Amino acid sequence: MTVMSHNSIRTVFLCIFSVSLLLSSGCVQTQTDVPLGTDEMTDRSLFEVQESGKLVVGTNLPYPPIISYDDSGEIVGFDVDLIKEIAKDMNLDVEIINFPWEGIFDRLDTGEIDVIINAITITPERSEKYLFSAPYLNAGQTIVTRTEIADIENPDDLRGRNVSVLEDTTSEDAALEYNDREFVFGYADHALATQSLLNGETEAMIVDLVVGVNTANDNPSLKLIEGSLTEEYYGIVAKKGNDALMDEINDVLRHIKTDGRHTEMMKKWLT
Repeated sequence: MTVMSHNSIRTVFLCIFSVSLLLSSGCVQTQTDVPLGTDEMTDRSLFEVQESGKLVVGTNLPYPPIISYDDSGEIVGFDVDLIKEIAKDMNLDVEIINFPWEGIFDRLDTGEIDVIINAITITPERSEKYLFSAPYLNAGQTIVTRTEIADIENPDDLRGRNVSVLEDTTSEDAALEYNDREFVFGYADHALATQSLLNGETEAMIVDLVVGVNTANDNPSLKLIEGSLTEEYYGIVAKKGNDALMDEINDVLRHIKTDGRHTEMMKKWLT
């Protein structure tokens, strides 16, 4: 692996654009492609959201450029634009609520929120407990380090070195593939993980590719190491059994991918 210059980082997303076109054509299958069972007649999830006139969305900030606050305090980002377009096509208002990452899935179980959108990777373990939409973005894990550090060029170079991650995420899982637990430092949000790298408390950070690109661009003292450690797909999350709601979200998501809005969002936030 080699270090990516800031001028060349944009080329990374040519691959992401191509993957998005594949996803919109149904090349990647998720559990929402499975036909509904006999519970379909008792599933009131879509009706209840329509009756309320509002889609209540849980998230965890900040995680730029996916989701963060702008200078005026407004919640913005790729995920924000996407969920707002989905809600608009469903003739719904949208309410986005910021929660701590720890326990955010419990908010679905209690019915406090209808869905979560937060750069959440679709995994077999999570899919056993929750419904995922069709993938809407490909973003594997990558390494960010300080520009002054010349001897971190690939994951094997992380062995025995302090690495920051967002705790309880696939970033942490990836870090533990290449390092012992004592050297992997989990943080409650991305800002804290980044600050530990900038402060010298850690020597590298493992993070989602799209977020790593943004972080390196925003911090001249940081650099992105070329290449992805994993291939991962983001999905919108709903409670198990809320198939009617997720089916409608998937229908709208397919339309957003094919009518050009998805591509425009990627150009706006990811390049």
